[in-house]
Amino acid sequence: VLALRSDGTVRAWGDNRRGQLGNGTTASSPVPVKVAGLSGVTGIAAGFDASIATRASGISAITSVWTWGSNDRGQLGDGTLTSRSTPERVSGLPVSIAGISAGGGLVGHIGPGGTLAGGGFAAVLGTDGTVWAWGDDSAGQLGNAPSGTPVTRPVNTIGTGIGISQLSAGDFHMLALKPDGTVLAWGANGYGQLG
Repeated sequence: VLALRSDGTVRAWGDNRRGQLGNGTTASSPVPVKVAGLSGVTGIAAGFDASIATRASGISAITSVWTWGSNDRGQLGDGTLTSRSTPERVSGLPVSIAGISAGGGLVGHIGPGGTLAGGGFAAVLGTDGTVWAWGDDSAGQLGNAPSGTPVTRPVNTIGTGIGISQLSAGDFHMLALKPDGTVLAWGANGYGQLG
């Protein structure tokens, strides 16, 4: 569980076997502990075994994305498959961030400024309507051809011009809303979740 304090710092508690509490250890905690090295946080999301935060970069509108925890499917977006117990910035996102979304067990949606996390894969909604994604792509949930190889760095899934306004991450699939009300869907469809 994550909590964002009014001073822009983050507290976490619960299971920490994969370092998802972000305090530099793998010891679980029944009480809130401070996530190391994060201030100016604007949004948070707790997944099954990884955590994500957005952070304002100084006084500019550009927001950075920070991840920590399990990385067995590349869900931290740092170019490796190595788990981390402290936050690190996701590089390779050449857009201003409107929000983040992640799937693999938790269903929800984001619009500008919101966050959501699950496990296995993550996506970023840019303020320009682009979508960038990384992590598990075994069912094509990143918007690429299905692959057994994790995508460990952000890749541009939906480019400029389509103008996505909201993302929704599910278990191995993604949904995107366009400003005209059109919904796009991709990834696993074993239960008809793509509509």
